[in-house]
Amino acid sequence: MYVCQGWEIDLARRELRLRGAPVSIGSRAFEIIAVLVEAAGDTIDKYDLMGRVWPGAVVEENTLQFHISAIRKAFGPDREMLKTAFGHGYRLLGKWTIEEESAPALSSALEQHRTAGQPLLSAAGEAFLALPDKPSIAVLPFQNMSGDPDQEYFADGIVEDIITALTRFKSLFVIARNSSFTYKGKPVDIKQVGRQLGVRYVLEGSVRKAGNRVRITGQLIDAATSNHLWAEKFDGGIEDIFSLQDQVTAAVVAFIAPAVERAEIERTKRKPTDRLDSYDLYLRGVALQRRGSFEEARAWLRKAIEKDPENARAYANLALTYNTQQAVSGMALSAEERDEAIRLANSAANLAADDAVPLAQAGHVLTYIGRNYDRGSSITTEAVALNANHAFVWLSRGWVAFMSDDPERAIESFDRLSRLDPLDPNRRWAWIGRAFALFCLERYLEGYEWAAKAVQLHAEAQSLGALIINSIGAGRTDDARDAVAQLLKLHPDFRVSHSVEAFRTRSAATQDRILKALQDAGLPP
Repeated sequence: MYVCQGWEIDLARRELRLRGAPVSIGSRAFEIIAVLVEAAGDTIDKYDLMGRVWPGAVVEENTLQFHISAIRKAFGPDREMLKTAFGHGYRLLGKWTIEEESAPALSSALEQHRTAGQPLLSAAGEAFLALPDKPSIAVLPFQNMSGDPDQEYFADGIVEDIITALTRFKSLFVIARNSSFTYKGKPVDIKQVGRQLGVRYVLEGSVRKAGNRVRITGQLIDAATSNHLWAEKFDGGIEDIFSLQDQVTAAVVAFIAPAVERAEIERTKRKPTDRLDSYDLYLRGVALQRRGSFEEARAWLRKAIEKDPENARAYANLALTYNTQQAVSGMALSAEERDEAIRLANSAANLAADDAVPLAQAGHVLTYIGRNYDRGSSITTEAVALNANHAFVWLSRGWVAFMSDDPERAIESFDRLSRLDPLDPNRRWAWIGRAFALFCLERYLEGYEWAAKAVQLHAEAQSLGALIINSIGAGRTDDARDAVAQLLKLHPDFRVSHSVEAFRTRSAATQDRILKALQDAGLPP
């Protein structure tokens, strides 16, 4: 319970009190107060605040403002305790101290939440996510024990492969890599991780690579109790790295999902490549690609393909560098770059076999760069069938659905992605895709809200484009013109004519609406 100047914020009982007397306030308003008091005087961005109080929902800004007004009314003479940071967010003033809360009361509140299925804020101010109806797990970044910062990519690569292997089991709910990696380099409270990600089990461990020897350790923890359920270490030569990975994965799966058949366990043993040199080069390329260093990433990925011409993941990620380059800048690729991206994507699709991720990446590129909507849709549908637990598969399916003029399917896909990967630092791509899909459905105000959230995280051609067109549709002309100015500041040469490549859609009618909205916003032709 938080106390300041006679005011009490009781998180367990969900009450606002003044000198012990309850003060009437709505449930959403209370959740807003709870988030702000935990921030200890820091300003909370309004979009972040809406995302935490209304998780997974699209909320208009005036809804938040309504509840802010209700809070100020409840505070009465102390209304100035709730401070507005103009155009940004809110913070709670005052020196709030913590008094010990009753543990049984908090447990009772949690039980009511589980029964009612409603969001509940913990004492830390975060919303609990209900557990899925199947065994659920998050794999946290393994600690690099090698003493060499340059080997960080190796430890990360091992964890990513374990996540990918686990996601092939349709009987498991597996949190995606990007949400898990938000905890990288930070001290973690396993119970808090379980609440934030909505999982029952957490796998953590370490990787030590010394010369030609590797040791992988792992421990499985019940996030509800912090009990250690399983721990093991696996040693071997560098040539046995895939065998060690298989042992870790099979052991974890055998514990949390005993009903999974042996045949499915065997399927996790498929190697991304049987040549470690190529795999090592591939990992270096992916790390650079994620940082937006496309040319450097391409150099490493091409080396990986030279070492192993059948490395589907290297082909797919190399193709994806061109896809992301065009999406971020909004500027069309050269004819040579476009042909190269299509060739690489076709190679990835042909080599991927039953690996859903390179299939999804290939389908995305073939749709966005190659304009082959039918093949892109077919490939991403196949990827979902192969692995419905991988977040990137749903991201690709969502974007391909939007570009193929199926906005409802796109929104459904982004919903699935958001549940699998609630903390993804790159979640703006799902928000942008949703904003474009909502524009197709003429739900402009919703599209505006999602695009604005994306711009808050990172402003580039796609997020600003989605904001411009939805602002025009929603009648927010001034916001649209501000976004145009921001776009031209980032990309001075961007024109309406570039949007045909930048904001790809199969529907001529939708493309015309996008063009007109950009023109109405004042973007040069």
